[in-house]
Amino acid sequence: GTVTNIGTQAIGTIVRDSAPFYIVGGNGGTLTEWQSTAMAGTKFVHSPYRNGPQMYRMYALEAATVSVYKNGVLEATQDVAAYSYETITGAYTSYVMSFSSTGSILLASWCTDS
Repeated sequence: GTVTNIGTQAIGTIVRDSAPFYIVGGNGGTLTEWQSTAMAGTKFVHSPYRNGPQMYRMYALEAATVSVYKNGVLEATQDVAAYSYETITGAYTSYVMSFSSTGSILLASWCTDS
């Protein structure tokens, strides 16, 4: 396929094209995949298995309030402005993490365990 360098972009930069594409970039030695807005939604479930702490970044495509549940118990509520993100960090290894949002969001997760 075609490889194109779009230069350094800020977190939250929206890239559009008429053909399907995939974006991968580096961040100080860490490889990061950019998410497609086709993966946006209002409900997500994740069960991290690596040692923590784990981080979850919630990027809002519209203003949203995100409720975060740890094994079904409310852990946090976070307001996220449109086209911005908020991050939560905690010890979530082996728990079922559920996210419910009032607006369309993208969710990314990672941990500090190498």
